[in-house]
Amino acid sequence: KKMTPSKRIQLNTSIINETELLNLLQSTDKLTLVSLMSKFPIPTAILDRDGRFVAVNQLYSDIYACDALFLQGKLMSSNATDVAVQFKTALNAFDTGAEQFEQEFYFKGRFFYSYLRPLRVEKNSTELIILSCADVTQLKRRERVLELNNKRLQENLYIDTLTGLKNKLAFKLYLQKKNTQLKQEHHTLSLLKIDLDEFKRYNQTHSYTQGDETIIQVAQLLQNNIDTEEAQIYRFNSSNFIIAIENKSEWSLLTLAERLKALVYQQNIPFAHGLDQRMTACIGLYLAEYHELKNELELLNHLDYALICAKNKGKHQIYFHHSHES
Repeated sequence: KKMTPSKRIQLNTSIINETELLNLLQSTDKLTLVSLMSKFPIPTAILDRDGRFVAVNQLYSDIYACDALFLQGKLMSSNATDVAVQFKTALNAFDTGAEQFEQEFYFKGRFFYSYLRPLRVEKNSTELIILSCADVTQLKRRERVLELNNKRLQENLYIDTLTGLKNKLAFKLYLQKKNTQLKQEHHTLSLLKIDLDEFKRYNQTHSYTQGDETIIQVAQLLQNNIDTEEAQIYRFNSSNFIIAIENKSEWSLLTLAERLKALVYQQNIPFAHGLDQRMTACIGLYLAEYHELKNELELLNHLDYALICAKNKGKHQIYFHHSHES
């Protein structure tokens, strides 16, 4: 049938006369409907309550890799089961008064955003449903890239770029989490602070580049000799490293500290040219009760005090600080 201009459907669905449109769809042959639907610049289909295609344009048919004439009269469920399930959800929403339904669906490697609107003769009596959709695959991919980039950015906030170890900010976050966890379990947190002796002078003697290489070497040494499933290793600043372990006895901590101190010495990193002197480290130890974790500054003060006491004894020393000490 040849259609008059007055019967041409406007894309803006807010000005569609639904009764006239329903009558038009029922009285128009398939070929004319395909021509009619081609006026829509986006993939569009009209379905009955059973999910059967009443009218469809070629843009929509392209999603299913078929011809528009072939798709008309077919059930949506015969082409895309998941999309048919969403259609039923939309129909239920329309039967309870909803005026629109939006949903994403995935079909044959592509993501689509669909917008559905009911055509009613009487209030809440849905006769047909108009479905328009857009391919959002590229958008979804860009979103995924952005999500991954944001995740990497977030992770990089807590990673020391030189050594790959967790950094000072990560240690702060760790204490916040453990404050609640250890309180519930009534556990203790053991802390070791390792500092390379006279590292400033080492940098001045050998260059800052060599200093960075030494920091990387010590970081790898710690990673290779500490069980990272039970302990957390942080590069706190410059030549400082902190190791945090739960529920360790004083004897276990002292044994670990002695072993780490010896390992640094055994690396035989030359300290001064022409002298039989090598890189050493001092280690301060502190055993924190769960209630101390809520005060990060006080906790770090205890740990710093332990390291200072070790340094005061000389190079290559260990000191275990107890909270009752003044």
